[in-house]
Amino acid sequence: MNATNRTSRTSDLVSLAQATDATGQVDLGAYQAYRLINAHQTLDGMDAAGVVDAIMASPVYADERGRAQVGQLIEAISSRLPPADARRFDAALDAAQLDESWVERNYERYVEEPLGAAAHQAKAGLGQALAWSDQQISDNLAAARRWAQTAPTQPQNLYLDRAASEMAAGSQEAYGALKGATRHGLAMLGDTVELAALAHQFSTDRDFRNLLIGAASVYAAQAIDDPAKLPRDLRNAAIGAWNQWEAGLEQATRDGKEHEYLGDAKGAAAVEIIATFVPVSKLTKLAHIAQVAHAGEELAPVAGRVAGTLERKQAGALAADLVELAQDARHVQVSGGLAADGANLMFHGLAGVKRSQGELGALVDGLHASGNLGGLLQSGALSPRELAHLARRDVTLFDGEVSFHAAIDAYVGKRALTELENHEVGAIGEALVSHDLAARGYTDLVPIQNNSGHGIDVVGINPQTQRWESFEVKASVQGIARSQGGDPEQFVVSRLNRAIAKQGQWAPQNTWEEQAQSTAARVLAEARDITTGKVDIEANWAKVNLARDPATGTLTGTPEIGKWMTPAERHHERALPRETPAPRSPADADHPDHALHQQIKGKVAELDQQAGRSFDATSERMTASLLVLAKKQELARVDHVLLGTPSANPDAVQNVFLVQGSPTDHAMVRTSMPTLQAIQTPVEQSHQQLEVINQRLAQEHAQQQAQQQATDQTRPPPGPQLTV
Repeated sequence: MNATNRTSRTSDLVSLAQATDATGQVDLGAYQAYRLINAHQTLDGMDAAGVVDAIMASPVYADERGRAQVGQLIEAISSRLPPADARRFDAALDAAQLDESWVERNYERYVEEPLGAAAHQAKAGLGQALAWSDQQISDNLAAARRWAQTAPTQPQNLYLDRAASEMAAGSQEAYGALKGATRHGLAMLGDTVELAALAHQFSTDRDFRNLLIGAASVYAAQAIDDPAKLPRDLRNAAIGAWNQWEAGLEQATRDGKEHEYLGDAKGAAAVEIIATFVPVSKLTKLAHIAQVAHAGEELAPVAGRVAGTLERKQAGALAADLVELAQDARHVQVSGGLAADGANLMFHGLAGVKRSQGELGALVDGLHASGNLGGLLQSGALSPRELAHLARRDVTLFDGEVSFHAAIDAYVGKRALTELENHEVGAIGEALVSHDLAARGYTDLVPIQNNSGHGIDVVGINPQTQRWESFEVKASVQGIARSQGGDPEQFVVSRLNRAIAKQGQWAPQNTWEEQAQSTAARVLAEARDITTGKVDIEANWAKVNLARDPATGTLTGTPEIGKWMTPAERHHERALPRETPAPRSPADADHPDHALHQQIKGKVAELDQQAGRSFDATSERMTASLLVLAKKQELARVDHVLLGTPSANPDAVQNVFLVQGSPTDHAMVRTSMPTLQAIQTPVEQSHQQLEVINQRLAQEHAQQQAQQQATDQTRPPPGPQLTV
């Protein structure tokens, strides 16, 4: 049976399901690999260094036979990793010098062949950046760099030349001022970064380019009237040149010629234009952002690399620049319009750069610690998989100004839901289910894609029963997320029961598989019901129909979760007599409590808006709970929904209040319930309670009518009436 002290073993459980085939045969090598992979999942994928540390700390590795056979374990892990994780695993193995003799003998077979192309491509790109000379960047930027050193000439630049002539009617004075600003801006950038490497990185790395373009637009939007910058007309000239450059990039991208466009003089010219319209006070910060965003030291001037490294180790100066940029971008983002698009682009670029470096988790933690996570969530830069991971890790991350549903909605953006790929729909469905379960208090949640590749399961611990539960997720954007039908395989439960049936046939091939066999036997013993001999895991079915609210256009999709049943169980349930119909939803217009439900829903939505959140599954649960409370207290209407003031006592219960009338009116009616209970009670449970209350009220009303009729019948008839 399940016990409360096993909440950290869910990854062991799902790993065993993954390593079991349809016949119940368990691949013990695969099980050991999956255990290590699943137990070390982070926002950035697998923690490669953690896996290597776990291998080296294992008692099996301490044995000579285990060290000699570690190559088979490494092969089992590597073959089950996506390319990015495999590269990090390779690097971690190399750094730890794990069984160097084996790695030397088998590197090409197990590591280099599957990853060689990507690794060589990355190294080639790095070499190109370091080898770029002035002539390879562009004539414009090469001349601009010479400006920064000696300022002997005023070379031609088609973008700035055209912009200056249009804005200043060909005035040589205006043209010279514009060129002078460009020269000064590049000089300031060149004090911090190598312009050659910067231009190359800008031209070849989309995330890096988006980060710099977005950051530049944020800085420029903040300094329209900056006296330290160009006069307004010249600044507008530079921005006009930039708009022309960006339009050219968009057209080249549509034509499939993005690399060609960025590879010639136009790619480097963008750096020149950015240096012109970004405020002087922000240029050094922009250079710092570029430097800290880059994975290596290549962007720092040679003379300044040691100093720059020391600076990063002291006081977190560059991290502070990122925090400041995130704050600036959030302010611009909230203002909306084109400026907000630039802020969103910056967050997309920053997340992309950190994702490629395996540091997205550190970025999220840093932004959260500094109170700036909202901007990243609002930008749509995080994928549903990443958002789901955050919800499973700490669901309170979405209690701030941007809710989980708003972050998912931002990821989808303005795309029609029918434009989403199937894998995106599945990932969004799994994310919404993970968030819903985490908000309801489920712990140790682990996602698993079943072997068919068409379904996603989530496994976790029920907070009330402390039992393992699994949820098979089905999602759709057509309103047809299928209910249970036929005899679909509930993946986790089915595979584990088959593994139990074949347990006597396990045949370990090495010492690592012997350890895996022992672990698998222990996990099955913990999960097995001693009465039935099968795993004691409650299987559930979760369907999510994604849609857009017709009034607001926001994404909606509340998971509908029910117990998974076999065809025989479903047939038996349908055959049972139904004394009462299934409870109707008060959200339906023909429901007798629809008006009261809509009043409460509107007030809950106001609370969400005040907190910077959007109406989501948590709001739905609170609405349903409060409707039950209103019916219990026989409120005729709800004029206010108010949250109690948090207490300094961490153990104090915070309540949510319903008010009929004005809060300042002595005649008002007020009632309350614990906020945590309101947001955790499933909607279906609240609707069932509402149905019971309505049945009771109907019976009481019928009794009152019967009593009134009896009273009327026993009352003596009235006397004669006088008439005039």
